[in-house]
Amino acid sequence: MVLVSIGSFLAPLLEVTFLQELLVLATFAFSFTLWRRLKPARKEALFASCATKPKDGLPVPQKVLKTQEDFTEEEQEHAKTTEKEMQNLLGNGEFTRALNVYRRCERNGLEVLFTEELFTSLVQSGIRVSKLDVVERTLRTMKRIKMKPSLEFWQLTLKMLSSRKHFALCLVAYSIFECHIPVDKVIYSCLINAGLESKQLKRIPDLLKKFSQASLRAKDHILHFRCYVQLGQADDALRLFRRLAPEVTNLMLNLSLHACVNQRDPEAAYALLLEAKEMERHLKEKIVDVVSYNTVLKGFSAAKCSDRCFDCMKDLIDHGLQPNEISLAALMEAEIGGPGRRVAN
Repeated sequence: MVLVSIGSFLAPLLEVTFLQELLVLATFAFSFTLWRRLKPARKEALFASCATKPKDGLPVPQKVLKTQEDFTEEEQEHAKTTEKEMQNLLGNGEFTRALNVYRRCERNGLEVLFTEELFTSLVQSGIRVSKLDVVERTLRTMKRIKMKPSLEFWQLTLKMLSSRKHFALCLVAYSIFECHIPVDKVIYSCLINAGLESKQLKRIPDLLKKFSQASLRAKDHILHFRCYVQLGQADDALRLFRRLAPEVTNLMLNLSLHACVNQRDPEAAYALLLEAKEMERHLKEKIVDVVSYNTVLKGFSAAKCSDRCFDCMKDLIDHGLQPNEISLAALMEAEIGGPGRRVAN
């Protein structure tokens, strides 16, 4: 009886508690859904208000780049003295100390008073000690203070970066300055090589276009052929080869043949090879060699054109060249799966 009376007393209380918990859960679910929906709009409004109205209600102060006239004579003299100090430190191989001095000056905005010679020394020293983050930051500072580095700066900097295979930083430097980089074959050859080595092929056409605007000799166009091979532009390689005649070289021919073979067009490669043989009669130097024939042989071999392989091999011997193991391997590979009777002969 006691238990029954206790149960009858607690039942209403338990029912009320269950309803309260259910109400709390429903309120939480509604609030969470509303918060999720309003969060993006509130975030955008908050960013907009922060961009236009700071806490004090005053306009947002913009950092104005100082010019040389904004500094006192004492500050300008201090910058000259400090620059000499940093140059001495860099000359003695004390890169870290020189960088600390530079950063102190940068905090006071004195970097606008420094000359290109100092920035050149900082960049070169940073490359030598592999402090690539410092090199990139220095380049961005030069851009921020509206400095236009000279032709010599770019030639030396990019050659140093390329020689140490810092190809990514070469392209970063180009991205920072781009339009302000002089049109020079040394500069853009470094940039194009960086793009090829780092497989940034999408950037090659624009770089190659600017490289073409420089004063180029016939031999400088070898870089074009390298790009055409990587980009799969066999037609462009053929056009350029014929345009440069009779100043073409053996390397230009072999790269053009390689471009055709990569496009799975060995017939176009063979036609160019025969054309080069005729052209060779009027040239002082030979441009057709066994590598040229091997490239075409590989193309026919990959296409399983054994008859054309034998035609090419006969032409190789008639041209006074000797086939090597690569020539024979290509010939045998073309015969795999065929009758193979001619391989022994």
